[in-house]
Formats: sequence, structure tokens, C-alpha cells
Amino acid sequence: MRGLVVDPEPLSRNMMRVALERIGIVCEGFADLAHAEAALKTREFDVVVVDGALPSEGGLNLLRRLRRGRWRGSCVYTAELVTDAQMQELSREIAPRAIFMKPLNFAEVETRLARAIPGAQPGLVHDEAHVPASWSGALRKSRNEFAQRLARWVEELAVAAETAQSQRSGKHAAEARRLAASLAEECRKQAFPIVAETAEAVAVSLDEVLAGRRDIGSKSLWDRVETLLKVMDASLPETATAISTVATDQFEKASTRVLAVASDLDLLRKLADFSERHDIGLLTARSIKEAVRISIRRKFDAALLTEGLPDGGTSLLTEWLRRQPGLSEMPIALMVPSGNDAAQSANAARAQGARFAVPLPIDENAFVAAIARLTKQRARRPARVVLIDDDPEFGEGSRLLFAKHGLTLIYLPSAAGLVQRLDEIRPDLIVADVVLPIISGIEICRQVRAAPDWSTVPVLLTTTQDTPSLRVAAYRAGADGVLNRPLQDDEFVTRVLTTIERMRALRETDPTGALTRAAFLSATRDAFGDGQKALAGALFDVDFFHEINSAYGIAAGDRVLSGVVASIVDVLADDAIVGRWGSDQIAVSIPGESRSGAITRLTRVAQKIRAMTFQSGSGKRFQVSVQLGVSATDRTGANLETLLREVETNLRTAKKARG
Repeated sequence: MRGLVVDPEPLSRNMMRVALERIGIVCEGFADLAHAEAALKTREFDVVVVDGALPSEGGLNLLRRLRRGRWRGSCVYTAELVTDAQMQELSREIAPRAIFMKPLNFAEVETRLARAIPGAQPGLVHDEAHVPASWSGALRKSRNEFAQRLARWVEELAVAAETAQSQRSGKHAAEARRLAASLAEECRKQAFPIVAETAEAVAVSLDEVLAGRRDIGSKSLWDRVETLLKVMDASLPETATAISTVATDQFEKASTRVLAVASDLDLLRKLADFSERHDIGLLTARSIKEAVRISIRRKFDAALLTEGLPDGGTSLLTEWLRRQPGLSEMPIALMVPSGNDAAQSANAARAQGARFAVPLPIDENAFVAAIARLTKQRARRPARVVLIDDDPEFGEGSRLLFAKHGLTLIYLPSAAGLVQRLDEIRPDLIVADVVLPIISGIEICRQVRAAPDWSTVPVLLTTTQDTPSLRVAAYRAGADGVLNRPLQDDEFVTRVLTTIERMRALRETDPTGALTRAAFLSATRDAFGDGQKALAGALFDVDFFHEINSAYGIAAGDRVLSGVVASIVDVLADDAIVGRWGSDQIAVSIPGESRSGAITRLTRVAQKIRAMTFQSGSGKRFQVSVQLGVSATDRTGANLETLLREVETNLRTAKKARG
């Protein structure tokens, strides 16, 4: 069976292609109608998937034309929003097998397509990304060895064909035909379709000579064979690097599991070698499509991505990973060329959804350090979800469901006293039923939005009576979304995880790469919640910062602060918590560090900052200096809030003392 997917969004297109391939449908994907219609003129398709975002209802018009032409295949429609009236119209006009609302959930797509499309075979397709780890190493080794032999094999075929032509030798023509046929057969087994198809065409041409249908001296025959050999030879570099999914044998049993995505195969092989020596389970991909295949139903501790990935880019892949259950909080690092400015690299990483940048080329020590830094970031406090619902069975079921995804659920049968407990609970998300005793879900929204310290916490409402008027009232009250009950587990968890991650990113991260002030204090509370650790605090103050803004522009000032943050992170790694304290100050707190130890380490940071060179918008280069204030407390057993107030006071004192 053959399938065609037409979707301008690369992630959705690739996800749909992967789903179709997993149920036994060979699939092609296009971003525009012109290429799709050209394919339909030359090939037969059993399944056609179109997206509603195509201009001028192009997707629908395509399906309408197919139906009018008596096409009897299966069609599928995807869109951001489909109303009941639109569904009825689609059913009447194009009779779709399935309609999917975006963003797509892979498990739902695969399951529904397998049930809806006649002849689908769930689980039929197994590639290297899906076979057990014990097979992956052998498969990779086998394909590597075959690729190395491939160029020699093609060269032997070319020599045999040239000899048959020059000597008009039937014996050499038979040998060339044998080589071409065996090459085609083996290439199909090893999944090298380009060489396989070309070799098969050579064999068919030589069959004409051996069967007496074409004279062995025919110039047109040998011109065709020569052209096919050139096509085959030109495809060899691509074929030799097509072994793109590198799966280490120890992935399933490794304590740390990492996804690496880069278009450079040599880089991926280098990372695989590093991983094998450090008990790191690594799976790699060279495109978004391969990354989607590998990530489905897998759990990773961290990911390394490069800039400029083909077919849509790194930020799209990051967005897709953030939507997947179990991967939404996975820390990601961006691999960038080492020639880039440190502050620019850090900003580029954050702009594409990554935590920090890793310079390329990367050596073994830098790779191991990056993985350690990423996995440490994953160990941050699990997100807390407050569920307010008068059905205790739903509360218990949700608790078990959320626990599988690393979420902590606080169940409340009513919202009485909720606002007064927010400081104690410190939720990352509130989920409330619209119909509740005493206080309704909509009223909960209003109260939370009126709480000064918690006005930005996201709130999702659930209801069994979803109407336009109810949604209007919910959104006016400040709700971030309305979920229609009964809730499907996958949809419920995905909406919760996606909402938490989006709000965390907005709430926690400052444009400099540091945490916001509120997030800085929250992270410090998490690190010293037991009140049993010493705390070192520091404040970096940029000299003449306002003059820098006036002379070189606000953008240059932002680059200076980003450079300060990048230097702190580079020297202190993840031992420190870094936050934006004011317009020109960066605050740092270090768990368990003494004052003398903090001074030694932070002095190295200050030296690194003073050695940096920045650039104005007009290209003028300049340097900056900083004043460093350090304070510390070695008190243990103190009340957490008291301890944080002391640290904050010491930081303010350090700023006034200016070092």
C-alpha cells in the first residue's frame, strides 16, 4: 500500500508519515499541492492525507477532485480546529476515514489509522529505531560493512559492462547482468533503494541482449547502461551515509539515555563512540522524521541537537518533544560552532528551546560534561498539580496517571481555603471542575488571578457540559484551557505537561538566560528546603551599565548581561542557581558553599567576564568590568523563609559594598 501526506508543517507531516509506515503503508510527504498533484499523476496511492492549512482550501479541493474521479482510496483530514458542522460537511463530501485535530498525538494517530484504513497492518514495519537493542548493534554493523563493500561492487559491475561493450562479449554481458541482479537483491535487503532500483534497471537492459531482443553492439543500449551506472555512482556517497540511526547495544540497560540529532554522520558516530566508553545509552537521528521515529514511546534523560536540522529546523523538533508524554521536561542542549560568540550561542540555544549551548567540535570530556549537566537539570523538583474535584475516584486515578509522568498531584475535594494555601502548596498548575460545591471552577480562576504572588499560575477547567457561553465565561475569568469530560488519559496528561512547560518557560527564564527573580527564589527554596545546608550568595554588578546602554544601545547591554550569565554557568556549571536581580545585576546562590570557597570560584567568573569582548550594533568593540559582592551563611536548622531573607539581605549589602 502507498500513502501520500500533504501538510505544510514538517512535524505533523513527518509524524503522519511515521504512523503510516508503522502500519505497513509506504509513504511520501509534500509541503505543497503542486508536488503532491504531480505525484498523483504518475503514481497510484491508497491513502491520501491532507491538512486544512493549505491555501484556498487546496487540500479539500484535492480530495473532492479525487472523489469525483472515482478514486476509492482512504482519505484523512487534519486541521487546527474542526467544528461539528464542518465534520458533517466533510463526511458528506469526501467520506474521510479519520479526522484529526492538531496538535497531533502520535499514539492516537497510529491507533486510529490502523483501525480505520482497510488493509493496514499494525506493527508491520520495523526499522533500526524500533528493533530490540540486542539487534541494533548487529544491524548497524551489518549495514556499515555492506556500505563499505558497495562502491567496490558497483565498480566491478561498471568494469564488466564496459568490457562487454568494448569486446561485444556475451560472456561479460552475462557476468554484468549477474552482478546487477545480485546487487539489486542485496541492496533491497539492506534498505538502499536508490542503488537497488538502478541496478535492477541495468539488469533489465542486459536481459534484452541475452534474450536476443537487442544487438550487443547497440549504441542506445550501452548509452542507457552508462547513464544508469553514472546515476548509481552518484548515489553512492548518499547511500554510504544513509546509515543514520546509530543505536548502541547498551541503550536499554544504560543508567543515562540520550537522544542526539545532527545531520553530520561523522559527529553522530563520534558521540556514539564517546557514549560506549561512559555507559551512556545513545540513540541518534539525522532528521526530524528519524527523531520522531526514535522518540515514540521511549524515555530519554537528555537530548543534544544541532542548529539547522533539515525539514523544518531544530525549534520545531524541540516543540514536538515538549508535547510528548514523558519528554516534556527533558533538558535539551544545542550544539553550535565554537566560533560563535558565547552570549549569542546561549541566546540561540534558548530561542530554539534548549537550556544551553555546547561548542563544536566537541571532545570526549566536553560531551560527558554536557550530559552530566543536562541530567542534573532533569533532577529538578517534579511539577506540582492541584486537582480540585468532588469525585475521589477521579482524583485517585489522576494521581496514579500523573505519577507515571513524574508529576506530583495534590487532590482537594473543594476549593475552600485554596488561596490561603497557595504559598504552602506552590503549584505549577491548577485543574478544577467547573461544577464544584461552595466555589465553582470559574470562581477559582478569578480568586487565583487576584492573588498577587500566584496570578500567573495556569488554570485548566474540566466540564461535562462544554458550550460556547461556558468557554467565554471561563476565559474571561482567566482560565488557560477548558477540557471536555470524560477525559482521555493521553490527552489529559499531554495538555497538563504542555501547559506546565510553556508557563515555566515564560515565568522562569529571563532573556539573559538567567532565571527571573521569582524563579530564582523558588529554585533556592527547593535547593535549601530542609534548612540543613550552608548558602553562599553573590551579586554581580556591571560597571557603568547605563552608560553602556546609552553609548552602544540597549541590545548591546542585553548582550553584556547574557555574557555575564554565560560566564557564570560556564565556570560554575550547575552548582549555582543564577537569577536576574535587577536591571544590571545578576544574582547567584551556591548550595553548600562557604564564603571563602565562593570568593575563589566567583573571582574566576569575574576574570572571565573582564576578558570578554562585546560588540555594538555599529560594530564597535568594547569590554566591561564588574563588581562582585559575596555573602554567606553557615547556619543550619534555620527556618527556610528566614534563611532566604538573610541571603537576600546579604546580597543587597554586597551590592552596596560593591565588592
